[in-house]
Amino acid sequence: MRKRLGTVLITVLIIFVLVFMIGMGFNRFSSSIRRQTNRTGEASLVELTVQGLAIAAFHKIQFDLLSEDPSDGGRMKKALASPKPYLKETAYVLDRGNSGFTQLAEELAKPLKELGNLKYTIYYQVDDKDFFSDLSARDAREKEGFIRLRIVTSYKKIDDEFLFACKVKVTSAWIPLLSKFNLFIENPESDIDKWRFNIVRTKPDGDRITGSAKPIVLDNGTRLSGKGMMDLKTYLQSRVGWVFFGGNAPTVLNLAQGTNEFGEFFHLYETWDTALAQFVGFYETAYFNYSHNGISGLVATVQWDKGIADEVGAGAYPAHWFNIIKGTPDERRMTRNSVFRLYGTDKQQTPTIVLGKVFRGMISARGYQTSPKGLIQAELFQWVPANQWPEYISYDSSIAGRNGLASIATAARKILGLDEGDLNVYREKYASQATQQGYNASLAFIATNRTTADPYKNFSGWFAKVMQANRDIGEMAQLPVNLGGYKAGTQIPALNSILQGLPAKACFSIDIDQALAEINKKGALQASLLDILALRGIYRKSSSTLDPDGWIIIKSRSKVKLVVDQPIKVVSNGGIILEQGDILIANDIDAGNYQNKPGDERNNTPAHALQLVALNGNIAAGACKIDAALIANGNVLFLKEKPIIRGAVATKWFDIANASAGADLYYNQNLALEAAAQPDHLELLAFKLNPTPVYLK
Repeated sequence: MRKRLGTVLITVLIIFVLVFMIGMGFNRFSSSIRRQTNRTGEASLVELTVQGLAIAAFHKIQFDLLSEDPSDGGRMKKALASPKPYLKETAYVLDRGNSGFTQLAEELAKPLKELGNLKYTIYYQVDDKDFFSDLSARDAREKEGFIRLRIVTSYKKIDDEFLFACKVKVTSAWIPLLSKFNLFIENPESDIDKWRFNIVRTKPDGDRITGSAKPIVLDNGTRLSGKGMMDLKTYLQSRVGWVFFGGNAPTVLNLAQGTNEFGEFFHLYETWDTALAQFVGFYETAYFNYSHNGISGLVATVQWDKGIADEVGAGAYPAHWFNIIKGTPDERRMTRNSVFRLYGTDKQQTPTIVLGKVFRGMISARGYQTSPKGLIQAELFQWVPANQWPEYISYDSSIAGRNGLASIATAARKILGLDEGDLNVYREKYASQATQQGYNASLAFIATNRTTADPYKNFSGWFAKVMQANRDIGEMAQLPVNLGGYKAGTQIPALNSILQGLPAKACFSIDIDQALAEINKKGALQASLLDILALRGIYRKSSSTLDPDGWIIIKSRSKVKLVVDQPIKVVSNGGIILEQGDILIANDIDAGNYQNKPGDERNNTPAHALQLVALNGNIAAGACKIDAALIANGNVLFLKEKPIIRGAVATKWFDIANASAGADLYYNQNLALEAAAQPDHLELLAFKLNPTPVYLK
């Protein structure tokens, strides 16, 4: 009995011990579960807090990318602006700056800090491997990819890190090659008439005659002078806009006389003659030894090149220069000068490179002088009809005199070696007449301040060929240097070819039919461009601000006219591309003024660069102030009164009717990307960031 009772007690004790042990194990397990649950909950709280910090951080980055005064001093912009090959892996602590981010981040972290002293550091990372470039863009800074964010935390002695990323696209308001040009005319239609642009009538002093066509005056940016003008690199590396006239036929642009409003006196050689109290431009072209009556001396053929004025229409008497070329084949063309002032005017000179088969037109007075004076009578060589040539070189001066000619028999026969059969030689080499020369020849005279009659020795290579050209040569229409991804010696491509890659830049697309329906203009052929942009928040009517921040393409299946019918204040860089149709600018576009830094003068340069592009249509500009580059694969038209454009103009054709309005065209110097391709050259860039983070870990 006792033995059995002992056995029962032992059994009960064992069961009790087992129950106790199981209970203790369950208690430890329960405690472990509670601790794990707490840790998981705390980890979830940390993770949620970190996600909030990531959202705030990416919005802070977006703020710095959009701000003209970023709180990080522009570090993020400069990092993203680096060309992709130089975009090495870099990681920075996110600068909290003064954007309000610090207060927001602290408010997000406050609950956990109160529970367990949360510590965190936010890093952002930019890495070449996270980006790809648009190879057609030719601007190595344009790219698309991701900014990585790493948030390192320490909470209750547990360290962790969280990784995020957000998408970013870097675009430039620069167009390869085209943006280097202040004026680009693909087809000037000079094959129809090489003189077609000479329709402006000015007085000998350079003022316009009332009722005349009005010139388009260019300001090409940085003022070049002296030796710098003799080096092609200067034109590439300086903020200077170039000029291009396409076509296979030559274009002749007559220069204007005078120093007043539209004068182009500075293009030609003339020096002040104190004895005569006037400018004189005669220079020697050849020398001949000659003896007469026992006196030996030199006979020099001379030439004086002069711009064109309507002396008769201005009431000038006598009409000296017109009389010199009266009777020549080009007489009727020598009363009007060009509608273009490609280098500005005498009072506002901005010389640049002119590409294309473009020639400056002049009157060239030719004759001869002697040393000593009176060796033979000095005379001008006149243009003579074929039937009067024998009389002109007759020793009987009375025969020539009957036709109003001055006999040049001695000079022609004894000195030049001409006779009755040399009329064509005389006309080509010696007769006073209208002459043409490669337009860039003006650079040689401007560089030497018009004081050197033969300044071409200061120039070599491409310059030497195109300056002295008196006929069209291939080099005139070729790039003289590598530019915008195009090699030196390349023919300037057609406008359509340059623009074909432009839609790839677009960060945003608008379907015109859908947009017209949204503004209750379904099927309309004309609408407000700004109403359409306002639908997508790109234009804000309340503040009249246009914020493209990159490129927008307006897709259309049929032509439509979009009107800038309200004033615009441009606040970021970018462009608007219209696929089909026309753009009418009927109100001002104000892009602000560039804030000059010490040593950086950018007069008449807007703060932001806007490109307006009609891929298959025209752009018409009213009497407005327009801070934009106008690019039309059709016509850029100037209506009634002149616009003032701070940007550039590129057009397939140039309507001569534009001269009824005239225009002032100031090059946006920020478009001269080749002048400063370093990462800190940010004027043209736009940064499109999606601030919604992707949680990687």
